[in-house]
Amino acid sequence: MIDFTRSSAVGLLICLILGAAACGQAVPWNHPDQTTHWYEVVSAPAGTSWDAAQVVANRRNGHLVTITSAAENAHVFQLASAPALWTPGGHGPWIGSVRRDESGPHWTWVNGETPTYENWAPNSSLDISPEARGQFARIGGAPSPSWRANHASDERVYAYVVEWDDSAWDHTVGLMFNKPGSYDGYTTISAQTGTTYLIDNDGRTVHSWSSQYTSGLSAYVLDNGDLIRSVRSAGTTWSGLFVGGTTGKIERVAWDSTVLWDIEINSDKYLLHHDIEPLPNGNVLAIAFEKKTAADAIAHGRDPGLLSQDELWPEVILEIQPTGPTAGEVVWKWHVWDHVIQDLDPSKPNYGVVSEHPELVDLNHYGGAQPVADWLHFNSIDWNPTLDQIVVSSRTFDEIWIIDHSTSTAEASSHAGGNTGRGGDLLYRWGNPATYGRGTAANHQLFGQHNPEWVPPGYPGAGNITVFNNGTGRPGYPRSTIEEITPPLDAAGRYSLGLGNVWGPATTTSSFGTPFPTDLFSPFISGTQRLPNGNDLICEGMTGTVLEVTPTGEIVWRYVNPVAGQVVLNQGDAIPICNAAFLCNNMFRARRYELTHPAFANRTLIPGLPIEQYPPHVLARVGNVNTASNGPADVLFVNGDAGDVWRQVYADAANWISMSIEAPPGGPAAAHYAVFMHLGTPGSATMQSLPFGLGTSSIPMPSLTNPTPAPIASSIPIPGLGSSTLPLTPPAPITFLGLIPAGTYTFQGVMHDFGTSGSIASLTNAVVLTVY
Repeated sequence: MIDFTRSSAVGLLICLILGAAACGQAVPWNHPDQTTHWYEVVSAPAGTSWDAAQVVANRRNGHLVTITSAAENAHVFQLASAPALWTPGGHGPWIGSVRRDESGPHWTWVNGETPTYENWAPNSSLDISPEARGQFARIGGAPSPSWRANHASDERVYAYVVEWDDSAWDHTVGLMFNKPGSYDGYTTISAQTGTTYLIDNDGRTVHSWSSQYTSGLSAYVLDNGDLIRSVRSAGTTWSGLFVGGTTGKIERVAWDSTVLWDIEINSDKYLLHHDIEPLPNGNVLAIAFEKKTAADAIAHGRDPGLLSQDELWPEVILEIQPTGPTAGEVVWKWHVWDHVIQDLDPSKPNYGVVSEHPELVDLNHYGGAQPVADWLHFNSIDWNPTLDQIVVSSRTFDEIWIIDHSTSTAEASSHAGGNTGRGGDLLYRWGNPATYGRGTAANHQLFGQHNPEWVPPGYPGAGNITVFNNGTGRPGYPRSTIEEITPPLDAAGRYSLGLGNVWGPATTTSSFGTPFPTDLFSPFISGTQRLPNGNDLICEGMTGTVLEVTPTGEIVWRYVNPVAGQVVLNQGDAIPICNAAFLCNNMFRARRYELTHPAFANRTLIPGLPIEQYPPHVLARVGNVNTASNGPADVLFVNGDAGDVWRQVYADAANWISMSIEAPPGGPAAAHYAVFMHLGTPGSATMQSLPFGLGTSSIPMPSLTNPTPAPIASSIPIPGLGSSTLPLTPPAPITFLGLIPAGTYTFQGVMHDFGTSGSIASLTNAVVLTVY
């Protein structure tokens, strides 16, 4: 059993007295929208910029505070007025007011809303620059509830205020929300622990595949229910050079995690990395580094000054046919080394004018601050069965490339052959025409991108390509976007050049970014997938956040990976910040499958517990059963006395559950109104759950004197009640009970004197009073 809990009343009182920053807890307040909002002043003694503060707030499922009334402003200022939260220069904590661009609204809230209330200090300079941020102001040498506009984008202050609505504040991992309009299916969550989870739209695990290897990169569910994925083998570095995304192995496991195929390609010649693409014939496309010595590279025309690591690792694409449990045959391959051009050494056969050959790759182009061995850094691969073409992503070139897969290996090494007659030359490239000498900053559109893939036939936008545009090196504020492009494809499967002899499109078909840009930003990994209903499933890899977005830009599903490194987090835990070992919850990619996918045919997927952990928590308990001196009741109030109370409860198949909820105060002095709820019948697939939204209406209850379950031979210990237990009969599996909102409830039940010895045992033989 699991529940989400609020801070205790005592803890809230301390926060109200000392200020949220003093105790590190969020403080509730009755918002004008008729719900409870939660506010926390986060102290940052080393200083933090507005943008960094908003990134952290968003990562915690909140946002910098948006103030909509004088009363709310007074409440927030009370929390944020402690002198230690203000800089010596008088700058107060950040709030969520932002001015982004002179062409748009002058000031908005970070969530995109237009202000209906403002409290700028007198003589505030609001419009002297196109970019500014809001914070509390010091007036007359003292902290003030007025605001000031800060026009220095890198200004660092000592605190900021985070706000959550009532449904979000105490969730840090797992499912954040699932709104109408979300596409119902099963989503893979590939953790660094080596386990790949399959969850439903409510964030509950319906299946998982385990591995002896760490994974965390690409994983695909096959039609028969097998899982094929990239996994890390030992020694995935070359010459002591670390490169993110190296794997070295491909593993295929059955539905029960039995290893069916385990192949290692990690030699002095090739090293698998990042992504794979399973093909319908059972073969697998894989991307790999191909090692070239400095002498090899120079002989091919590489500038010696661009070999800072004394090696070069061009890319190769391998099609591998499994031939045994640990073996495979390469039946097709493509080497970029066969399709390069250079304008440095006229004596080489690949010498030419780069701008005259966009179908070839400039051997001496590089992205980044300095040239490294990982010259191209492919990070994904996809295959189009209709065209028999491959698309890959070169992160360092800021481009996606399309290659003909219909060629033979011999044709793939040449400039002729295949369906298009172009051999292994690039059929199309998009994102940064400067790489082939025809671009400017104006048509540089991709920045460190990941995961281009074709939209499948029958889906909205079929034939288009979607890509996660990470935004690494993008001018302006760091931000990621999702791009959809319509390639200029003719009937013969060729791609026509556009204006300026640059491959189009000049503009994207669609582009998604969050209202405040840094709310979606991942400088590495990440991905996007078009769903059958036209929504996009987006993985913000750095934060392990998965979003589902409608075509109109509404976020209808949000989930945060609850596995950090090798640790499964508890609900409410702070998510570790990525360190050198990446012991955080970053995630390469997520993928959603239809409920009717062939992998799930003839399989019963029973929703279980979420991935995240929930330490046992007593919802309702009375001292020791059957003793003469029962202590005072420690029960769950749902009448609002302790503030808004929400409980989300999970159970597994090992528990027969009954719940005791204390009735509103005002009953007889020596008694409490208590109710026991039986939630199912052993062997029955239909479980009885608590009705919600009934206010003060009566809730019919099953009989307590003649309970349905028959006692079993032995007693099952009940945590928290010692060995004096009652017989227990587990029911059919029950996985989700729901939410109990605050309110006054009247139950059909019994009036029971908690001080009377033994009376509880006479009422029911179900689990008594304690729910975990």
